[in-house]
Amino acid sequence: MPILTITGYFDSDQPGALRYYREHMENSSKKAKENHYLLMGPWDHPGTRNPKREIGGLSFGDNSVLDMDQLQIDWFNWVLRGGEKPSILKDRINYYVMGKNIWNHVSKLSQISTKTKRMYLSSVNNSAKDIFHSGRLSEKLPAKQEPDFYRYNPLDNLALNSIEASYEYGYFLDQSAASMSNILVYHSAPFRQKITISGVIEFVADISMDVADTDIEVKLYVIMPDGMSYYLGDDKIRARHRSGVNKSEIVIPGMVEQYLFDGFYLTSRELPVGSRLRLVVSPKDSKNWQRNYNAAKAVSEQTKEDAEIATVKIHLAEGRTYLKLPVLESYNK
Repeated sequence: MPILTITGYFDSDQPGALRYYREHMENSSKKAKENHYLLMGPWDHPGTRNPKREIGGLSFGDNSVLDMDQLQIDWFNWVLRGGEKPSILKDRINYYVMGKNIWNHVSKLSQISTKTKRMYLSSVNNSAKDIFHSGRLSEKLPAKQEPDFYRYNPLDNLALNSIEASYEYGYFLDQSAASMSNILVYHSAPFRQKITISGVIEFVADISMDVADTDIEVKLYVIMPDGMSYYLGDDKIRARHRSGVNKSEIVIPGMVEQYLFDGFYLTSRELPVGSRLRLVVSPKDSKNWQRNYNAAKAVSEQTKEDAEIATVKIHLAEGRTYLKLPVLESYNK
């Protein structure tokens, strides 16, 4: 049965769509795989039915706005009545490259990127706590150094005293996450050549803490040559679920463990010469997120009387803490 899967880079249902696609590719016949087409654009969930040229402050080319009703009519005419295949489906994987504003077409999901780039975290004298005196992201292995750290008191209610950008107005341009207190910030040097990040970003970190649990968030942005900030992706981990959401395991205070942040959404964006990356590591503190008071008992049972101040350390030595970037080196014509 022919299948057309449609999702977007900002689609809250992207994880489900891609899980379905990947599992179908792993478990179906050769013919079934050849009849499964994937279309990904710069859309949120409503945008998979009614694409818009702008979303959360970001703007894209006119070619990002597809007539989805006509596409689906053309799809059914092709698979049921022998009509022509929809022109956008030039291959089995069809995805939009933001920044360059083109559609690219490949036969396998793995071909969205052609290599990976590791960027290691480092700082001098734990200086990564300030946006203007941040730590560094570099392809060079860091020298031996002390861990960076932040302290988080869940009773401070930082999110209640901040203004979070709305989804409709400038959400993806918002830089407030890098201006909060008790966070860690890392910048890369400006890129000397264009670079296209395409695929699923990952962040790997050696982490220790002095509490039984806490929520940690990482956010990645591109800072354009004019200073504008564009959101690239984020992920978050509740420490007790560091080995997976189906396993709850209290942290042993002081023990260094490797955390894998692999829940970033798939994306594709060309970054211009002179742009640089900004990585923010912080506690997950939001009005829209369940409050974790860093205690050992089940989070749903915690109250402010259980609150503990967490010191979270990011261990940078030996190259075990890094950002893993999927990079695309060429485009189809």
